Amino acid sequence: MLSLDQPGKGNAIRTGMLRARGGEFRFMADVDLSMPIEELRKFLPPEHADPQVAIASREQPGSQRIGEPFYRHLIGRVFNLLVRILVLPGIQDTQCGFKCFSAEAAEAILALRRWTVGALTLKPSQLPEIWVIASQKYRSPGITNPAQGCIS
Repeated sequence: MLSLDQPGKGNAIRTGMLRARGGEFRFMADVDLSMPIEELRKFLPPEHADPQVAIASREQPGSQRIGEPFYRHLIGRVFNLLVRILVLPGIQDTQCGFKCFSAEAAEAILALRRWTVGALTLKPSQLPEIWVIASQKYRSPGITNPAQGCIS
């Protein structure tokens, strides 16, 4: 457990990823595990040949959205359109919490104060995912623990 002087999710992720030791990869997931943890295999070899930066996307062919109301999808797409226009062109789903970095990429990107700028130098793989809305998650196979994951 870490105690941080500076609050915020971004600082917590950055600090945890930079302090992680061992292993070739740094993985993060939202605390509600809206994406089944079994999907992690898609982000790592041998299923993913070169996972420098791999992000889950609810917009890739093969993705599934379970229990998402239309208005929530619409709001998310409008927000993402603004992000693509202003900051990250070509990334279809920036808000999905399932992300995997090679240890080298994590250290290079997250060491920057404004790490989203560093992410522009790499071309992340966007992988389809199964995404389960909170009200549906505990009825879905494989989702039993609402704990945040950071695997190194």
